[in-house]
Amino acid sequence: MKVYVLGYHQKRDDEVQPPKRPFDPIEDVDVRFCKEPGWLIPFRELAESELRILQGMRVHVGLHHCELSVEEFPDGRFSIACQSHPALGD
Repeated sequence: MKVYVLGYHQKRDDEVQPPKRPFDPIEDVDVRFCKEPGWLIPFRELAESELRILQGMRVHVGLHHCELSVEEFPDGRFSIACQSHPALGD
């Protein structure tokens, strides 16, 4: 199912684990998703910048690794989506 990134934030300091090696993916960030685009970004360049940050984290849910992309809406705003995400709990 397609889901949209709602936002992301760093976990609490007591949850943060440093990467094992310098180029390992960043694991200390929580990424939130929703079924409807809740985080609408006004400029493509900003959306692509956020996408690069998220791609560097190698976002995953269990065994699913998100392949995120920028999606443009008719009003000219943008969101970041995973096209093949596992179903979200209701």
